[in-house]
Amino acid sequence: MNPPSDQPFHTITEGSTTLHVPVLIPSRGPASSDMAVFYNPVMSLNRDLSVLFFAGDRGIVRALDGLAATGVRGIRIMNETGFGATGEMHLNDHTPPARDLMRRNAAANGVEVTIHRRNLNALLAEQYFDLIDIDPFGSPTPFVPSAFMSVRNRGYLAVTATDTGALCGSYPRAGLRRYGFGNARSYLTHETGLRGLLGYLVRQAAVHDRFIEPVISQSVDHYYRVVVRVRNGARRADGMVEELVGVRVVSGGYETILAHAVPAGDRTRGEVVIPGPFYAGPLHSRGCLEEMMAAAPSMELANPRKVERLLSLYLDEADAPAWHYDTDRIASHLGRSSPPLARVIGELRELGHTATLTQFAPTGFKTDADRDTVMRVCSSL
Repeated sequence: MNPPSDQPFHTITEGSTTLHVPVLIPSRGPASSDMAVFYNPVMSLNRDLSVLFFAGDRGIVRALDGLAATGVRGIRIMNETGFGATGEMHLNDHTPPARDLMRRNAAANGVEVTIHRRNLNALLAEQYFDLIDIDPFGSPTPFVPSAFMSVRNRGYLAVTATDTGALCGSYPRAGLRRYGFGNARSYLTHETGLRGLLGYLVRQAAVHDRFIEPVISQSVDHYYRVVVRVRNGARRADGMVEELVGVRVVSGGYETILAHAVPAGDRTRGEVVIPGPFYAGPLHSRGCLEEMMAAAPSMELANPRKVERLLSLYLDEADAPAWHYDTDRIASHLGRSSPPLARVIGELRELGHTATLTQFAPTGFKTDADRDTVMRVCSSL
């Protein structure tokens, strides 16, 4: 079978999977939506974690990659894990070139997949799945409501968003329009973006009397990605909506506030209030992360060292509270040089507090200590 367009294709290996992909591939960034069939090598790290997720027994029988393009994610899962022995992988993309390329890639790896060429919302309205993966070029919001109707109870929804400017507060009107929360730029920007995406999913699930449990939540490079477990339950859905919060960014730190307390961007007395609403619960499932970490050494991943570093970092912050401090920001507030991050964490632990690194900033840390304690420790170092 010839490649399915006039654009040149070539053969690569990602993980242990052989793929036919477009030749025009950028070395950095989110690639281009003008490609005949979209493929972004930068997202191989994202797909490594998907493969590891399927390496464990998640009770998934029918999985769907709703915007599959080359089919790389689903085909890697089928080729590199044991999922094919017990489950079905469905790949969907509405373009004929993508359908033909998915067939070619599945055949190259000797795996069986079910290929759909449908509008994703139409497919979700007709069928049910135990896992639905939505990884668009841009915002996932056009598909999320349908996904919550299609995913089975105790199933999983994986959502990637590459419109980070809308989520992190660079374009607050777009964030409000697409995700229904108020954000503003601050040192918490990456965490408010990720927790804003989770807050949006909490509210969308609640429309259907359902609630979510985050399994893994990522702020990486040019995208946010979350995998959540979806459960039925109106009472718990009500509780999660009521637990959504805003955050007040103050000199050297933050304060959690009730969601929608004041308009976003209010900078009274040098403070900025970011109303959200934001999800403020745990970002990860420790048990799932530990299983993925245990499986990683035996698998041929595309980015093994990065995967190990990320999983270690996520395990570190799995039980940490919402929001983080930043040593550079604290140093600016105190008018001195930044205290050593490792010593800050060590001192807080010596005082009996939780203190961990965080994915949101290389100089950031999470702790259950109050702001006064944090400032006192940083002043002493």
